[in-house]
Amino acid sequence: MSAAKAGGGGRTTLAACAGRALSRIAPAIGALALAWSATASASVVRSFVATNGSDSNTAANCAPTTPCRTFTAALGVTAAGGEVIALNSGGYGPFTVTQSATIVAPPGVYAGIVVASGAGVTVNGAGITVTLRGLTINGTGGSSGIAYVNGLALNVENLTISNFSGSGGAGILATAIQRTGAGAVNASLRVIDSVVLDCLNGIDVQDGPNVSVVRTRFLGTLAGSARSMATGLLYAVATESDTQLVTVVDSVVNDGVGTAFSVQNGGSGAIVMAIDRTVVRGGSVGVSATGAGKTTLTISNCVLAGLGTAVLSQSAGAGPGPAVYLNNDQVFDDTTGVQAAAGGAVDSFGNNAFGKNGADGTATALPLE
Repeated sequence: MSAAKAGGGGRTTLAACAGRALSRIAPAIGALALAWSATASASVVRSFVATNGSDSNTAANCAPTTPCRTFTAALGVTAAGGEVIALNSGGYGPFTVTQSATIVAPPGVYAGIVVASGAGVTVNGAGITVTLRGLTINGTGGSSGIAYVNGLALNVENLTISNFSGSGGAGILATAIQRTGAGAVNASLRVIDSVVLDCLNGIDVQDGPNVSVVRTRFLGTLAGSARSMATGLLYAVATESDTQLVTVVDSVVNDGVGTAFSVQNGGSGAIVMAIDRTVVRGGSVGVSATGAGKTTLTISNCVLAGLGTAVLSQSAGAGPGPAVYLNNDQVFDDTTGVQAAAGGAVDSFGNNAFGKNGADGTATALPLE
């Protein structure tokens, strides 16, 4: 009987010890669970911002009913490849994207970003794909609307970017985005259904990604003889040794832009550029291809009118230089239609219309096959 009591007492003692041990480790278990929960909550696929939101709502994942106030906060709880959506109209402030993400202002929502200094949106992450859709970016002293610093792909869809007119100013600036190794895919910048207003350079690419511009308007202001935009699209290569691709389709450049499209190849690689179904009206130069590097530029189904020079092809120093091909274009009311200088070449397939120019210029005739 006493042994049973002793046994029972032993079992009671063991249970008590287990209870005391559990009580000691329970806080640690709770802390681990809390940490896991916090980690899990930082990977929602969709988050939201609103003018009545609060960045303290990151604790609730910036949900539709508890939105955050800024894109920066919402990106912090959004998984790579996820979406951040603006729920109502207002100002949301500059932000930086370091992960693959889509930032959206839906139709009917004005999501404004006022930029007093630096860039409105900075894209900077190795191998990331970022889509910006429906935003309005306005410079009040900033250097660029979008700074594309690093990444695999940047898609700019239905944006309005304006008033980056200071020294070096650009609506979109993409600089030194290189391939990561031999045979690697080049980065890309795609600008679709967008408007760039009164920026010194609309799109400024320096040793940067391949570029596609589709249904986009470059609109400067002409005051007397002064133009608010120097260039619509400036694509310059100094060090790149691979082939770069540039495409412009269904776009418009007005008389407030000095040079609509300028490609400058000072590198050892090639630039292949195509401009199709695009209207350039007014300005000093419509399309300019310069530099000693190899550039192949095709202009098809375009209107180049009211310009100082519609097409300029000019080499610089030793090298193959630029070759420009005209196909089914209308070149009229220009001071000079085409100009090939210092080793540059302009070739025509013989199906272009020239009229009312001060001088049509001379293009080498090529057969239509």
